[in-house]
Amino acid sequence: MPRNRQRTTAKVAWTEEDLQSAKTAIEGGLSKRKAAKSYIPFTTLRDRLKNKNMSNPRLGRKPVFT
Repeated sequence: MPRNRQRTTAKVAWTEEDLQSAKTAIEGGLSKRKAAKSYIPFTTLRDRLKNKNMSNPRLGRKPVFT
């Protein structure tokens, strides 16, 4: 009997509200590292602030067929 497949990527552990809260905290004077400990992972926060890409998070590969 086949075993159940384990998900290779974790589900997103943060929400858009967490991202907005982290952004406002940084604008208020909190460092990125401290905001990352409270809200979302540091690399995610850095990438979202650097690229101004505030869209919804996506997991996995891009679809082949459009």
